[in-house]
Amino acid sequence: MMNRALLPILLRGRRDLASTLLGYEPSLLFMQDEVSGVVSVEAVNGYNGAYTGVDLNQSKSPFSCPYFDGVNDLNDIYTAGLVAAFDAAKGSMLVVAQDEDWSDSTIRDILRVAADNSNQVQVRKSAANTVTWAYKGGGSNKFVNNNGMDSYPGWAMYALTWDTVADELKAYLNDGQTGSTQSSLPTWVGALDANNCGIGNFGAAATTPWQGWIGPAMLWFGTVLSLSDIQSIYEDLLG
Repeated sequence: MMNRALLPILLRGRRDLASTLLGYEPSLLFMQDEVSGVVSVEAVNGYNGAYTGVDLNQSKSPFSCPYFDGVNDLNDIYTAGLVAAFDAAKGSMLVVAQDEDWSDSTIRDILRVAADNSNQVQVRKSAANTVTWAYKGGGSNKFVNNNGMDSYPGWAMYALTWDTVADELKAYLNDGQTGSTQSSLPTWVGALDANNCGIGNFGAAATTPWQGWIGPAMLWFGTVLSLSDIQSIYEDLLG
């Protein structure tokens, strides 16, 4: 049972972290630190998500966050606000997560926004010990893989930036770039879809459930994070 005398301190810590992350001016920020309920509060504009099945408020230092059971849990983040804010030409996504079993070969999404299977940006566990950062447009895919994730048994920070003007896709693991910068980015087609935007799953369709814990998730549209930005956020979250 939680020591109620510590509750004001814990709540103050959560507010302080949220304020720090808001200083990076994300388009959307999901702290995922709710104690109960089904609403996943979006801290910038109130584009709130909806939890299904997750175990909220799990103490997994340094976060209090949801546990996703790998069966059908999800945070559905599709809203009209997300659709209006989304920029397929330029943007960034960032999330912290801890996998429960890297040896498991099941495909499991960490963070994804998409119009359909042919037009999506996502970070996912694509095979045992493997994470894929991807931008797909018009059915053509640009991606980076890291197949050494069993070296990261605890929390890790995943970030992806895309810039179709500069023609660059970059993947980041913790405080550094992973893999090479990808070019020849494809052209995105279509608006975001109600079944295809989620944290800890494919989206409302709930077909690729994460198994483990997910902390704060952030999205920027029209903004490409620099390596310096990534390093600074990493220090605030996991440093």
